[in-house]
Amino acid sequence: MADNNYKLKWERCQEYCKARLDEQHFTTWIKPVSYSSYNEEKHQLKLSLLSHYCYEYIEEHYAHLLRDAISQEFGPNVQLFYKILADKENRITMDVAT
Repeated sequence: MADNNYKLKWERCQEYCKARLDEQHFTTWIKPVSYSSYNEEKHQLKLSLLSHYCYEYIEEHYAHLLRDAISQEFGPNVQLFYKILADKENRITMDVAT
């Protein structure tokens, strides 16, 4: 499947979350999360976040909602990874598995 189709699946995940959150929480925490990649062979979805703080907050408050949305769009056995911008100036990222 083309990468563009996976990006559309992620956008549907965001819509799923938007329908279940108030506008401020969605806009602050879920909308900025962007699709990075999907490994179809390994069933691994990677999403990009702007900071480690965002990762911690999302995992604490929205993990269940995100996993429900992802399971619905990508299937129940998808592994979720985050690509976190660790150093904005040098554009250094780190990957975190959930």
